Amino acid sequence: MATYQIELNTETENLLQNLIQQTRLSVSDLMTQGLLMFKNNVGLTTQKPEVRFFDIYSQLDIGEEDNCAYSAAEAKAGVKAILQQKLIQGNI
Repeated sequence: MATYQIELNTETENLLQNLIQQTRLSVSDLMTQGLLMFKNNVGLTTQKPEVRFFDIYSQLDIGEEDNCAYSAAEAKAGVKAILQQKLIQGNI
């Protein structure tokens, strides 16, 4: 368990004291609840994304090693073109 020492401005200190009196929670419990509410409100999650970049890349039809649709120098533009084509076709 970590210990933090912070300075609160007068307004925040008054708010904290008011919340402690109203909720009868400890400072630690109030901080935990507040941080969880903040996390939920800004949409942060601890879950990994369901789709990885590799998953998308592996579905692109860029051809085999000797028969690639685009050269290494054209790879960026080629991937963009393939993604646009698949988007138009509704395959993404």
